[in-house]
Amino acid sequence: MKQHITSITLLLALSACATITGEKEQDISITTNPAGAQCILTNGQESWTLEKTPGTVAIPRAFQTLTVKCTLAGYQPVSAKLEPKTRGRAYGNLALGGIPAVVDAGTGAGYAYEPDTVSLPFSAPLHP
Repeated sequence: MKQHITSITLLLALSACATITGEKEQDISITTNPAGAQCILTNGQESWTLEKTPGTVAIPRAFQTLTVKCTLAGYQPVSAKLEPKTRGRAYGNLALGGIPAVVDAGTGAGYAYEPDTVSLPFSAPLHP
């Protein structure tokens, strides 16, 4: 019986640490209509550029809101905000003593931006 409890405890501990050893980045896919826009993604600390839509940008996971702003000649800029959500496995980290949860909160690995696919339609073209 003691061996079973030890095995179960070990399995739970390993699954809870998955975010510490898991992906620290998240792919954000962006499309625009029409295509060909340039997009700047920023979370208040860093920024990333997608030169032409459609495309995907690897963003470090973080607790800050991610803003996506796209521009295309002849159109008003469009934007979206992606909010970080706590990943489900982060709750397992709390149940097992909290140390993994503290690490995940510090590195951002415990969060995921939602949605991870953004589709931004431009309004009618600007007229001079």
